[in-house]
Amino acid sequence: MAEETNKRPDKAQIAEWKKKHGNLHKITVDGKIIILREPGVKDLERAMSADPKGKKKFNFNRSIIENCRLYEDTGAMDTDAKILAVYGQLDELLPEVEASVEKL
Repeated sequence: MAEETNKRPDKAQIAEWKKKHGNLHKITVDGKIIILREPGVKDLERAMSADPKGKKKFNFNRSIIENCRLYEDTGAMDTDAKILAVYGQLDELLPEVEASVEKL
């Protein structure tokens, strides 16, 4: 769960999170930061179940943030504009790995 204080994590805390969670991502919006761990398959499954018909994309985004957020500055998501700005960056959290299929 996210820390609920205004004290930003120091290098030691970030190193601890990296050791525990792997890749981390920092989203900056209006000078405020949110630190998220990279979502795994279970996080994606949970997010997809939050929007089973694919009609409410914000439910998917909200689920990813709620489940992957490690830290959030107070006020980072206190307006609709900031929330939308953060949602617009979530695609960057998913690792890009190429795969191919070959008929044998």
